[in-house]
Amino acid sequence: MDQNIFLKRIKTLRTASGYSLYDVENLTGISRSTLQRMETGKTTLSLTHLVKLANLYHVPLAYLFGEESSSISQKKVDLINHLLGDSYEFVYEEEFDCYHLFDNDSEDEDEIIGTMSPDSLQSVYEQIENFTVFTIYSMLGISVRPKIKSEHL
Repeated sequence: MDQNIFLKRIKTLRTASGYSLYDVENLTGISRSTLQRMETGKTTLSLTHLVKLANLYHVPLAYLFGEESSSISQKKVDLINHLLGDSYEFVYEEEFDCYHLFDNDSEDEDEIIGTMSPDSLQSVYEQIENFTVFTIYSMLGISVRPKIKSEHL
């Protein structure tokens, strides 16, 4: 295992997801000091901690250790983006072999609201034939509020 790849990916996933060390601590139960030491290569994590981080970032455990993933074609990504409409878009980041989810309606056009490995995005694709757009948004953790006409209030 190339430790540099692991260190780079684990920190990049955290920052690209918009999480602080405090956020990850609250979401996983792994202390900030342990996370900080892990990101700088000064400690190793237990398998339990690694699984928690992989789940948090929606990536396979092997991805954290350098496995390159390319299980989803651009055509499939284009279909997912089409179903998401104009509001959201997945964009591939070659350097880290991941897809970033952008909120196109956000005032900060460079704000990344989520990150997924190609394998995770492939899993989303495999289920879209049986789901509505609302369900796809829910799978991606995007909050969707139905618009209610004032006449129904």
